[in-house]
Amino acid sequence: MPNVLILTAAMGGGHNAAARALAEASSHYKDLSVLVLNVNDAAGKTGKKLLVSSYHVLAGKLPRVWKFLYKNTNNALAQNIFANISAVLSGISAKQIIEQAKKFKPDYILGTHFFAPYFLSKTPLAKIPWGMVVTDYAWHEMWYHPMIHNHFVANKMIKNKSKTFQRNSAHFSITGIPVNPEFYITKNPETLREKYSIPLDQPCILLLSGGDGFTHVADSIPYFKKIKKPITIIAIAGKNVGLEQKFEKQPWPKDSIHQVVGWTNTMDEYMRMADIIVSKPGGLTVSECQALGKYMIMVSPIPGQEEANAQYVESHDFGKIAQDNNEVIDLINQFLENPKKLMTKKNLPATDAIWQTIIKELQQKSS
Repeated sequence: MPNVLILTAAMGGGHNAAARALAEASSHYKDLSVLVLNVNDAAGKTGKKLLVSSYHVLAGKLPRVWKFLYKNTNNALAQNIFANISAVLSGISAKQIIEQAKKFKPDYILGTHFFAPYFLSKTPLAKIPWGMVVTDYAWHEMWYHPMIHNHFVANKMIKNKSKTFQRNSAHFSITGIPVNPEFYITKNPETLREKYSIPLDQPCILLLSGGDGFTHVADSIPYFKKIKKPITIIAIAGKNVGLEQKFEKQPWPKDSIHQVVGWTNTMDEYMRMADIIVSKPGGLTVSECQALGKYMIMVSPIPGQEEANAQYVESHDFGKIAQDNNEVIDLINQFLENPKKLMTKKNLPATDAIWQTIIKELQQKSS
């Protein structure tokens, strides 16, 4: 029975979501044992809070600083500096992860955040085969580490881009970005609308806040009165109680129906009911929309990785970027006047493509 250790980091909600999706899908494979660990936990409560807070401040509050860092760390020199810093942190706080891994005895380690291999490269875990799931639609050099045998990437463009950094293309597998297997189960949107009391004869707009709450999507609600026909609006706040309260206090259009939802474990069902999804272009959200064939209006992209995701979506005509709240409404009106029928992805789900590649590699190694 192969044991696979999945290492994630709570710096961006998509990394954890990818890890959960892979763990969920692993149950489809006989004799595959999976353990998910968060490398942030190794730093203790204070260290974890510092790491996560630093990301939230930079990406959410100081986007220009984040963009500068993203752009200027996309090189070998920055990699070396980051590797040295990570090695120091590892020497201080990696003991917990190492002990848990020893008990589990992994045959393979799969990362969903680039921090994991840098953090553990000087530990005994470096001797185990590694893979890395890239959770965005563009390549950044921080995703590369010499001990990673296989990078699982969203598209051919990333694989080709990695060649410009002299990376061996044999170490890249085009699988897509893993989303929860629930997104690939057939469900009837009309039946779901009846389940959630959503009118069948009105367009449904879904507002997503993003896993880290960096979007100002709630501020667009007063502008919805400019939409030219009656609509249903569903706003999902997730675990952000403050945002949920902010949604509730908004001046919703009088001729619309609206629902405010907190945390839900049926996100795929809300997305299936929607005609348009207004959201940040996180890698996982983009992949979920593609799996369901949903049109995106993208707001508040984090400079760097999410800007690249948004450009990918626009280049494939899966959605549009809105620069402000007025443009959000303009794009909704344009879509409602001329709806786009998008094809759902018929490829092998990324979770299955990744697991099948890893299992084949481990079988070849043992034979």
